[in-house]
Amino acid sequence: QYCARTTIPVHTFVHHITKPLHESLDPMLYAYKVGMETGDCPFGFLAAATYAGIYFVCGLPLRALQDDLKSFAQQMSTYNQTLSGSLLQVYWQTVLNFMGRSHNPLVLTGEAMDQQQLSQVMQNTNQVETIRVIWYCRMVLAFHFGMLRTSLETIITKTNDFDLAFLVGRLVESKKRLVT
Repeated sequence: QYCARTTIPVHTFVHHITKPLHESLDPMLYAYKVGMETGDCPFGFLAAATYAGIYFVCGLPLRALQDDLKSFAQQMSTYNQTLSGSLLQVYWQTVLNFMGRSHNPLVLTGEAMDQQQLSQVMQNTNQVETIRVIWYCRMVLAFHFGMLRTSLETIITKTNDFDLAFLVGRLVESKKRLVT
């Protein structure tokens, strides 16, 4: 009954300190399935979104993740899960951008989401974590596509000091995981 509620914090904040991050993927999928089976859908979906975030930084093939994200997004839409759904949309569109399925690789607009529209909704509802994930994913894309300076300049002008520290920390963390 509490599987998703306990698995998410353990594998988000603790487990990767002593174990490789990719070892958290199966427990997150299991937490998603148990959450859905026991009626704890909000935490089941949050486990799916967390799975997406972890998978994204593990350096694994993106095509398989893209298929999972599309399926999760359809379910989240059916269940009207806006918080988990918005996080998942950001990761899904980022994957699509990496796969060349967007007009501009640094703008998270395409099949999964519209960056401007989602950003506005998240600002209006004070969903700070989703806004941070949008900026984080845009920084990762900028780094990958060789446009980090432009992206950093934009982020510095649009974020506060805490958000900037968070984003740069996440980018450094991701680079370390991709390199090792």
